[in-house]
Amino acid sequence: IEGGNSLVAKTALHGLGLTEQFANGLTIEGQHISIKKLILTDMPYKGIAGWNACEDVLIDSCEMTGSGRLTSPSGNGVVFFNSTNISVKNSRILDTNGNGMEFDADTLILENNVIGSSDFNGIVLYGNSTGIQIMGNKIGADVNGTPLPNLSSGIVVVDGCSGIQIGGTTLASENVVANHTYTGIVIADTSYDCNLARNAMYCNGFGIYVEAGSNNDVAFPAIENIVSPLQITGACPSNAEISVYKSNGNCTACEGFHYVGSVTSTGTTWSLNLPMPLSIGDKITATATVSGNTSQFAWCQEYVCPDNLAINAIPIPSGTYIADQEITSLGTVQNGANVIFKAGNSIVLQSGFEVQLGGLFEVLIQGCIP
Repeated sequence: IEGGNSLVAKTALHGLGLTEQFANGLTIEGQHISIKKLILTDMPYKGIAGWNACEDVLIDSCEMTGSGRLTSPSGNGVVFFNSTNISVKNSRILDTNGNGMEFDADTLILENNVIGSSDFNGIVLYGNSTGIQIMGNKIGADVNGTPLPNLSSGIVVVDGCSGIQIGGTTLASENVVANHTYTGIVIADTSYDCNLARNAMYCNGFGIYVEAGSNNDVAFPAIENIVSPLQITGACPSNAEISVYKSNGNCTACEGFHYVGSVTSTGTTWSLNLPMPLSIGDKITATATVSGNTSQFAWCQEYVCPDNLAINAIPIPSGTYIADQEITSLGTVQNGANVIFKAGNSIVLQSGFEVQLGGLFEVLIQGCIP
């Protein structure tokens, strides 16, 4: 496509019959272009390639499979060079003989895509790209959780890129980044202002790697004390936003899998009250973000069964609370809550403890069971 104001829709192209080594499924040089429901299979070189300052391009509900059949390792499902205002949404980029997607592009949106089974990385950002949002994607896993590992890393940010948002503040903006041999997310080559928030990362060789000199060298936080199943405290860089996660217990690396909550530090310390109790064996990690620059994950700390436990929250969040010896409480089980206390020797309900009408409360004399 050359020029502008073009639409490509509901087309399937198969490249097994093409013998030209550098044949693309679709090459774009223009502006104001929409590509919808395009299926490209086994292209010799790139699936969709945008050259020469493309602008205002939408790729929506497309599928690129097996790109780079004749040009491994330089095949890509989608690639744009020196371009601006590019959106790739609701698409599947699979089995690429290279990187799934590569962008030298400003004002880029990648949303609700599946990127997997590439021979190298899932997404690569380079060329001082800026103004990028990566939200709601499955990178290294399918929508049903089936592993689709990219053989190197999930997201790689290099060449001084900046102004990048990976994830966000809602569940819908969460990216899944999983099953990569090396690293889930890499920030390198003095790239900065890369804000990572509320992503589900698991079973990568390493979670987040920030190269020295990148993301303003923000140090990762420390988890110093799991005070109770409802409170975690630690140390961090000054005036940091701390995001706390549970790590996936079925994986080796310590990385943020399940988002627990966030808090702004007080100086160089932080304390987070949790909306629901931790379970025995939960492994906790965290990141620190200062002025839009996010750190690597903290070293994981495991929540172990305490000898004694005091639960005085009003209200007490729903969940199970366990101590090896004794639980004391003067909290409140409110209407609609379901609270269970388990202790090996005694459970003491102190003056002021209350179970409101409609609340469920159960006690068991049963300590920590390995």
